[in-house]
Amino acid sequence: MPGGILSLSADGNKAGTGIVWAAHTKSQDANHDVSAGVLQAFNAERVEEKLWSSDQISERDKVGNFAKFVPPTIANGKVYLATFSKRLNVYGLLPNPR
Repeated sequence: MPGGILSLSADGNKAGTGIVWAAHTKSQDANHDVSAGVLQAFNAERVEEKLWSSDQISERDKVGNFAKFVPPTIANGKVYLATFSKRLNVYGLLPNPR
């Protein structure tokens, strides 16, 4: 509870670039308790295909406490996600190592 909070992003009219972003609680009922959250990305054409999860490298990308009813916001190639951990998470492409 309360289920996934979804957003959609795409590169204009380019086919195959759609991404469904889902923010949700990991396991607990967030309607009654503060609980850990996760952000996931899915292929918009085949939603069964997970592209990324904030749990893959959780030391770097973990969401923290899930903020219910707050959709991921996509702008300028980044995904912004508010939390109940007193921070705003910003996700995006990392620079290439030299």
